Amino acid sequence: MLSNHFHLVLRSRPDVVATWNDTEVARRWLMLCPKRKDANGGPEEPNDFELNSIRNNAEQLAEIRSRLSDISWWMRLL
Repeated sequence: MLSNHFHLVLRSRPDVVATWNDTEVARRWLMLCPKRKDANGGPEEPNDFELNSIRNNAEQLAEIRSRLSDISWWMRLL
């Protein structure tokens, strides 16, 4: 066993992401990739302006929905 790397078994659930409404997609995205952080460095709860900026942009919303169900995209953040 090598100690300088690890393996993950991941499962993507685009079927679950597809059931989320636009607000849920925007909220989850902003919690994972926050615009603002609290004093401890954690994500702040998204405000209405941040949520609306995503919900009112159909192209951005579709891209975010795709990213939330794409394991390859998330691996870039590791």
